Amino acid sequence: MTIFELFEIVPMLSPEKEAVRKQFLNLTRRYHPDKASQNGIDDFQAIQMTAEVNKAYTLLQDEYKLLGYILKDYKGYQSLESEKLDGEFLMEMMDLNEEIDSKLEDSKQHPSLIELVNYRINLLNDSILHINNKIHLKDLSDSDWQILKEFYLKMKYYLRIMEKINTFAPL
Repeated sequence: MTIFELFEIVPMLSPEKEAVRKQFLNLTRRYHPDKASQNGIDDFQAIQMTAEVNKAYTLLQDEYKLLGYILKDYKGYQSLESEKLDGEFLMEMMDLNEEIDSKLEDSKQHPSLIELVNYRINLLNDSILHINNKIHLKDLSDSDWQILKEFYLKMKYYLRIMEKINTFAPL
């Protein structure tokens, strides 16, 4: 069962937050250990389903994690981690990492580093705007899936860089 089936929502990149929240509340009530027996569900199954519902809700709340789920578990790109990105992007990431390393010691540079990475993330987000207009995942073309896969992999780099800045920059 996919998270979309569990939550009884249309498979899409950006599910409606309010619909997801309402279904989450319904599911947590249904599988709550105190209520499960009234619904004909044994305690073990209720605990399993509660964990599954919580995990699904977490994925549905984070668009990046949801995209990873969609690519791996829904679309079936199991070897996603071994995909190669173009050399130009990888060189940009090396240059960006070097720039960050050289400025990380200076706390005054911290905001400008975050601003720089956010700017690049915004450019990357712009590259998939046309895909977000396609509501249902079944409406995506092969080239759309390829663009989403590349977006996911590139975003992974940017998120690691942001984590590095936030972890190692002096406060």
